[in-house]
Amino acid sequence: MIYVILGNPWDLMEVARQLQENHKMINNQLGENLKKLFVTSGGVEIFKDHPAVDMNEVMNGKNVQDIDELFIRRVFGCWCFILLIC
Repeated sequence: MIYVILGNPWDLMEVARQLQENHKMINNQLGENLKKLFVTSGGVEIFKDHPAVDMNEVMNGKNVQDIDELFIRRVFGCWCFILLIC
């Protein structure tokens, strides 16, 4: 069975803006959790030699947008914070 999503009922840009402006504690915690997941899953070791990524910068990121800008966009070429998935 194949499902097709014809539209998204959420305004993803507004969700991103609200998370960034009004929920800094959640946004920062999500960033910290992404970094922890990155370390425990072995991502640091896997991507340590990637030419587009500075692991020190990634691990010093403060929130979801930082991780997005410093790692996800450079490696995968998309802005996953806005798209929610890459």
